[in-house]
Amino acid sequence: MALQRLAALRSVDFSTYRDERIDEEASNKTVREELLLLSVVLNTARKDWSIPVENWVKHVRKPVVGKHRERRPSADEETKLMVACRESRSVGLECAVILAIETGMRRGEIAGLSWDQVDLHAHVVRLSVTKNGDKRVVPLSLTAEEALRVLPRNIDGKVFTFHDSNGLGAAFARACVRVGIEDLHFHDLRHEAASRFAPRMPATTLAKLMGWRSIQMAMRYYNPREDELVALVRAA
Repeated sequence: MALQRLAALRSVDFSTYRDERIDEEASNKTVREELLLLSVVLNTARKDWSIPVENWVKHVRKPVVGKHRERRPSADEETKLMVACRESRSVGLECAVILAIETGMRRGEIAGLSWDQVDLHAHVVRLSVTKNGDKRVVPLSLTAEEALRVLPRNIDGKVFTFHDSNGLGAAFARACVRVGIEDLHFHDLRHEAASRFAPRMPATTLAKLMGWRSIQMAMRYYNPREDELVALVRAA
């Protein structure tokens, strides 16, 4: 968005920015404040500097402060989603969704993945650039590794053919629409991964696995269902 001319900006540019920042795990409060700051800048440009620019930010839905998403796909939704991904014209969408659920990788990390980052012999993906700037080793489950093994190799060395993270997000959204899944974002799959991992490991290990700098993030992303809590108590 920073490379766009002011006159070319539209509300979709700011809504995309909002979604990308949330995907990077910025808090709702932070994203809301950033959008409000951008709104002030555009108003100042129009009112004080006589630049004929529309304040498109005012048309964009702002993240609700004080709440975080706890949306996870149900078993039925996951089954339908995988069928839709398998039938999608977007090559590799099924593998991308499997990686998100099985590893907790972020949308941008998956979309930008190259084969030189994938070590199938060591069963890991090595990420040199992540949201917080730290390198991260992502262990691969058997399911995730198998999905990568059967994926066709591209001549450019990229694992996926999506133009960027927005392309992956758009393909995912189309798949959801085709099978009638509502209000499910690609980033919700990261919540799903964290909620599956959490009962099996200490919070410190979960934070390392998910690429968090604070253990408090574990409480934000671990969203157990009622039946999962019951199972944990009865297994104790």
